[in-house]
Amino acid sequence: MLFKPTAQSRQYPNMPQHITAAIHQLFVTRDELALPLGAFFDKVTSKLWLHRDDFWYSPVDSIAYNRRDLDDVLVELICEGICTGQPFNSPSGFQIEFEPLDPNIEARLPCLRAPFAQ
Repeated sequence: MLFKPTAQSRQYPNMPQHITAAIHQLFVTRDELALPLGAFFDKVTSKLWLHRDDFWYSPVDSIAYNRRDLDDVLVELICEGICTGQPFNSPSGFQIEFEPLDPNIEARLPCLRAPFAQ
């Protein structure tokens, strides 16, 4: 079973970019750098993401995507939370909580990358 940050947790400052980075670390991407973002977010902005199909999105600007300034510790904590559902306090002091993914959506996700595969 996999988890996603709750709606409230996804709204904290800079959380969407860190959640996206965690998804990128956890899952195998498609050739067009598409990620299964729709499985973890209710809304994905078309200013930053191009909808490919189903819940797959790729960055509109891949150069800007690769240049994001990320907190690696926060990304790792989110990866762990997606895999275990374990809540944590972010380095900024926000309580990040998780909820189970819909089993029908989880069944359509790509394989987890080797370090995270269970």
